[in-house]
Amino acid sequence: LPDRLSRLGAPLICCFKRTGRLLNIAKAVSGHQRAVDLSPADHPDLPVHLIHLGIAFTTCFRQTGRLPVIAEAVSAHHIAIDLTPEDHPELPVRL
Repeated sequence: LPDRLSRLGAPLICCFKRTGRLLNIAKAVSGHQRAVDLSPADHPDLPVHLIHLGIAFTTCFRQTGRLPVIAEAVSAHHIAIDLTPEDHPELPVRL
């Protein structure tokens, strides 16, 4: 279920970018947050779900300008980086 929720977020973000409807970005954030919440702490995809959540929050911030939203984005990205092993091939991209 977390993977499905996370995959649903990307099209919702695209819809938001094309329509400007805040409901789409709210649904994307909610889906990504659920994916994070439903993933066990040691699941290898948790950092990916966190990155996607951070992207959704960043997209929302660009529209709303609300500082708490960008703080959530930064937090999600930091946690994703902290959970990524130093020898992981995706670490440079996540940084």
